[in-house]
Amino acid sequence: MRAGIDDAETAAAELLPEADAELNDQATVEATNFFVSVKEVREFVKGEVPAAAVFISVIMCVLTVERLVNNRGTRVTLVDGLMQPHFKAYCRRLEKMDPFRRDARVLQVTVWDPKIRSHGSLAFKPVSSTS
Repeated sequence: MRAGIDDAETAAAELLPEADAELNDQATVEATNFFVSVKEVREFVKGEVPAAAVFISVIMCVLTVERLVNNRGTRVTLVDGLMQPHFKAYCRRLEKMDPFRRDARVLQVTVWDPKIRSHGSLAFKPVSSTS
């Protein structure tokens, strides 16, 4: 019995360094593709054409959040993180711009809902019995 426990402890001890290596790799990836401006993100996407598995990290200000018309996702509109101290004034200027100029200064990210959706919460409804 003790041999099985020792094997399990050894296996568990080996998993810890593997998890640490994964965390280090994750931190490297997150630090590599780090952006604070819409222009930087656009240049990265246009120049690199990243694969779907490529992660990016951003520090940006949320301009708007809206539920999509088809109710299958959420669209988040972001502006440069550097504008945080001047956010209200920047928003007023964006509102005055025509859509073409405004769209060049914002980044829209769509977060899709999972394909398999829950059916909502189930409610218990007692059935009246007739005797």
